[in-house]
Amino acid sequence: MKPPPRASEASLLVGDVLVRHPDLAGLDAAAELFATDLPEADLAGPSWAGAWREPLGGAPALPQAVRGDLPDEGGFVLRPLASSPADTAAVQEALKCDAFRRVQAPSRWIHANLGFPEPTLVSNELFSEVRYGMAPSMVRWLDFDDIREGALRIFALPDFEGDVRLLTVVDEAAAAAVISDAAGATGVQRKRLLQFLHAAA
Repeated sequence: MKPPPRASEASLLVGDVLVRHPDLAGLDAAAELFATDLPEADLAGPSWAGAWREPLGGAPALPQAVRGDLPDEGGFVLRPLASSPADTAAVQEALKCDAFRRVQAPSRWIHANLGFPEPTLVSNELFSEVRYGMAPSMVRWLDFDDIREGALRIFALPDFEGDVRLLTVVDEAAAAAVISDAAGATGVQRKRLLQFLHAAA
């Protein structure tokens, strides 16, 4: 029997940066950034990769406005995580790290529980902002596919005076699946993620 979804995902905080970007202007609720590419955005049925395959398996196709403007190399969409100020406060509290930088990230199934709020396309410039929140030794190993497949997750939290905090975490279970080859990862993917984790330690 398949175990029930976890209430939260044990994760390691690896990036924290304050940004002010037009695509995040007016953000007043916690949200999550997803990396996706054109094949996954196919109207016939989006196919989410890696650790997102089941949690987003029931999600509707991305809106036409998102699919039409998605860059050829792939891009990022923002999906709300909260429907009230209290929900946002709960997400912010859960993402506070302990002395070892560990956090309890929201369950991947929260998006299904919220009825798959409609995502919006955001600029790939935010990927550069995410990089600014990491040590240089980690940046060289940071890869779009590790976000797309869910080993890394990025959360956007409203802050003061229009700033938004972008928190990047490593999902411990998803990363372990990649490293052990349980996720069907290539040798290159496993090596890259291991190097990233070593740099983050």
